[in-house]
Amino acid sequence: MLTILLTLLTEPISLLLSLLHPRFKRDHFAPHPTAPFEGYYTRILTPEATILLILSSVRKAKHKPHHLHFSYLPHPTSPFNGENHRIDLFPTITDQLLPLTTGSKVQPFRGIVSDGIGEYTITPEKQTYSLRLPGGVEVDVQLTERTPWHKGDELSSPEGALAELVHLLPIHWNVFSIDSRAEYRISIPGRRGQQQEEISGIGRAHIEKNWGVAFPSGWTWVQAFPPPLTNPTTTPSESSPPSNQDPGFKLCLAGGQTLFQKAYLLSYTSPTTTLRFTPPFSLLPFTLSTPFCSEEIDSRAGLFKLSVANFTHKIVLTVKGPEMHRGWVGLHCPLSSGHGNVYAYETFEGVIEVCVFKRELGGWWGYKWTEVERRRMGGCALEFGGGYSFKVRAEGGKFD
Repeated sequence: MLTILLTLLTEPISLLLSLLHPRFKRDHFAPHPTAPFEGYYTRILTPEATILLILSSVRKAKHKPHHLHFSYLPHPTSPFNGENHRIDLFPTITDQLLPLTTGSKVQPFRGIVSDGIGEYTITPEKQTYSLRLPGGVEVDVQLTERTPWHKGDELSSPEGALAELVHLLPIHWNVFSIDSRAEYRISIPGRRGQQQEEISGIGRAHIEKNWGVAFPSGWTWVQAFPPPLTNPTTTPSESSPPSNQDPGFKLCLAGGQTLFQKAYLLSYTSPTTTLRFTPPFSLLPFTLSTPFCSEEIDSRAGLFKLSVANFTHKIVLTVKGPEMHRGWVGLHCPLSSGHGNVYAYETFEGVIEVCVFKRELGGWWGYKWTEVERRRMGGCALEFGGGYSFKVRAEGGKFD
């Protein structure tokens, strides 16, 4: 209790110091041992599938305090389409800090999964998964060529200095990489007498985490980037490596309802435009729209719309996923009671359209919005959680 009290007193000071000088900035992708919950999420997009990896802990929960999720989800339109593979386990996960690397402020660490299942390791140069799962499933992933939230700033995060308020804000979001190169090898035992199946190749990865005191009562999450290029005459393992200079765009956003407010954090990067939106511009006070920010959510229709503006730019995006959560993945979430729930649903088959506007001087009415960019992409990830999912509202989260 004394430790928590001291933390609450020192967090505002840490916030002020991190604003005053960069040398006081900390790596908030590293574990926060005093935070009630913490979870790490990696999505890997390949030409033929999405690979999803989650490690999550609710440190004082008595029921299922830890959770490991792995899924391999082939795209419905992929020529290599096969069966979905999903594994959910509830082992013990232990964080272990590693020595700092010369020339970097990224705190290396390792998440060790009990029962000999494996580990997840973070260093400045690469991030790796090495997992031996039940049924003979083996997963080996290496992530490199990281793209941080702000290019050139290895400790940048969506919240900035507010990440210092570990306990004074209910939840935090950190994006370690909006785009990394992913090398993967997945070995799956054959079914019905078939031989062992090995899936390997090169994709691109999005790496993030949540931590804090309490998960929001409802939330929305979106992530999109183009798949790595592949020659139609090659196999998946021969895919070309992803390029950060490709003509597509990269987008990720998260928005949750806490303390009677809702706010979004958003990143958009294209070959011609880089935008970041944070509160107060992306704040919906008491969940009400403002001249800067508005939203539309219809989880039954798989529809999410968001408009956010600052004084110079505006972004309007629409994501459409399958209706009625058909084919969506139900996820265990780090609630105060543990992971014995299905409290969110996520699809990787959304279609996203993004329009970017710039405020320019013109006409009798002074400044006006002029569209400068419009882009569209499939394979977008869309998640509705808590009260923002009609299925969670209807089923109550499927607690066990």
